[in-house]
Amino acid sequence: MAVETRAELVEALVLGEPHRVIGTAETAWLDFKRDGYELGTPRGRWEFVKDVTALAHKGGPFSSA
Repeated sequence: MAVETRAELVEALVLGEPHRVIGTAETAWLDFKRDGYELGTPRGRWEFVKDVTALAHKGGPFSSA
């Protein structure tokens, strides 16, 4: 069962129910990644920052667009 709102997404994750997110479509404010980031490496940190920046420029929830 997919979540339909940001509130439902946050609720599912806070309650430890990630299965509720399966089937949720990507949007301007939500982007799924297949693998996690290796934050212990410079390349992993770069990839994380690059993706967060790209999402912000798409008009995500924290952008000014």
